[in-house]
Amino acid sequence: MGTALARPRRLRVTVTPTRGWLHPLDRALRDEPGVRQEAFHGVRELGDGTVITLAELTGPGDRIERVAADADGVVSYTLSPLADGWLLFAWIEPTPVVERMLRLRRETDVVVEPPLEPAEGGSLELDVVGAEPRVRGAADRLQDGLRVSVDPVDESGLTPAHYAAVEAALRTGYYDSPRTASVEEVAASVDAQPEATERRLREAEASLFAHAVGE
Repeated sequence: MGTALARPRRLRVTVTPTRGWLHPLDRALRDEPGVRQEAFHGVRELGDGTVITLAELTGPGDRIERVAADADGVVSYTLSPLADGWLLFAWIEPTPVVERMLRLRRETDVVVEPPLEPAEGGSLELDVVGAEPRVRGAADRLQDGLRVSVDPVDESGLTPAHYAAVEAALRTGYYDSPRTASVEEVAASVDAQPEATERRLREAEASLFAHAVGE
């Protein structure tokens, strides 16, 4: 009899360095006043041990260029303008922590879904799709010098506005039997229009019913 395989699922992985930073460039950009890292759209390993990263940033371009030029571990870079920010293409020498993260990505059967998002405290957040036991096992092997958390991602497709509408509907009695609140009352409790509230409730109900029957 074959062994049952764990079903792949979407997971949010948060990596936080406990000693230092993921990379000197990351720290320098985070420390630069007026500069904000919005997302990493790609990380690619090269055959010589170096790494290419593609980051989206906002802030003064001259400051970003100065940081990229002065940061340790940067081989070269190119800064290109976007409609409301900048795209930084950086060729870097990875730190031991980054090397370990990349090695685990190669060895673990998961799909990383870009973008990777910078978070508070030098953290990096990313969504992966894979078998949860394998992802948690990989996270455990990363713990030296890092704090790694793995959390299931809500795959219902519901937004905070959907949840707010449902919670208000439950609180006001919209789902009571007999019903004791109208859509207008639910909408007023979340400061929204009745039409939008009614639509959100329909969408939430459809998503939750589909989830309940496994579709």
